[in-house]
Amino acid sequence: MTKDRLAELDIMRGIAFILVVIQHTFGGYSFIKDISLGNRLISKFIYSIGKTAVPMFVALTAICLIYVYYDHMNVLNFYIKKLKFLILPYIFCSLINDLILNHSTYGFTNFIGQIVTGSSAYHLWYMGMIIRLYLYIPLIFLFIKKLNGTSTFIKKSFFIFSFVLYYLMLKNNNHVTSAIGKLLFGTPSKLQQSFINITPLLWIFYFVVGSYMIFNYTNLKAIIKKYKYALIGGYTILLSYFYYDDVKDFIGNPLPFIKFDHALYIVYVTTAILFFYMLSLYIDTINKKISILLSFIGKYSFPAYMLHIIVIQKWSEKIPSTHYLYSPLIKLLVTIIITPIICCMISYIPGSRYLIGIRSKFKNKSIIVQKLKINVNR
Repeated sequence: MTKDRLAELDIMRGIAFILVVIQHTFGGYSFIKDISLGNRLISKFIYSIGKTAVPMFVALTAICLIYVYYDHMNVLNFYIKKLKFLILPYIFCSLINDLILNHSTYGFTNFIGQIVTGSSAYHLWYMGMIIRLYLYIPLIFLFIKKLNGTSTFIKKSFFIFSFVLYYLMLKNNNHVTSAIGKLLFGTPSKLQQSFINITPLLWIFYFVVGSYMIFNYTNLKAIIKKYKYALIGGYTILLSYFYYDDVKDFIGNPLPFIKFDHALYIVYVTTAILFFYMLSLYIDTINKKISILLSFIGKYSFPAYMLHIIVIQKWSEKIPSTHYLYSPLIKLLVTIIITPIICCMISYIPGSRYLIGIRSKFKNKSIIVQKLKINVNR
């Protein structure tokens, strides 16, 4: 059974991809030593907005997997499908990144190590992490079904428990990953510790957030619409708090009582996920042109994520770099436009789904050509 696509999720994927590219353009620019204070503050603000991209993708993963597979999962077919259209494209894109960028951490001879640690390029750690999460999905679904059979009180209690456990894990991140490394490998090598450092445990709470969103989807939409101004206000306040934490050293730290807080950060990221979901709903309803554009970007966000660093480093580098703010802005615009277009072009290659994980358009093109020939013959 095929379910209807949720247009707002395609838009949200497009937004999440843009936020990733913001991190990799404005993020680097904001750390340049001799840019002006004004440009630093602006770029840091834009960079702060982009930091929630990965949690958004994790939440979207939960929403989409549950929406598509929860009611009728065939475990063997699930793994086969993910092998063909997730892992094979990841291997292909890792190879392309490794060959073109030539900056992998462990060298081409240890390509398998690069795959499991996501180190063919610095952004591919996410793929090494998310593929491991996919491996656990059948077990996660079994747990969710048990949880869904319980009372509302237990479900809410589990969410709070997840928050507290995740807070403790995040606060003691280095101790947790170091302990796991020693437990599994004794004295882990750099490669082994890299494998541990990208554990899905460090992102799992946002999968929980996405799960709660999809299981309460109708109510979620109503609540989001009802309390949209409260959500906008909450997101703005929390963004301002963590933006200040990012820039305080550049402006003399006039508010020393504002310090990074892990619990508040989790609340901020969760609020950001809901905020951008609300924004996606709004765009889908109000502006069809932007909706179509973001849906297009969202459709190709999976391969675009894996390939966008090539565009930034090999294509956008042809754009002269300056200390002015338009430099990262141009690179941002070029990357978010060119990368999905490249992925769309690849989709016309026969068998391209095994390369980029997106359904090939080659058959559709053949059908169109045949129809045109028929019309011409008439």
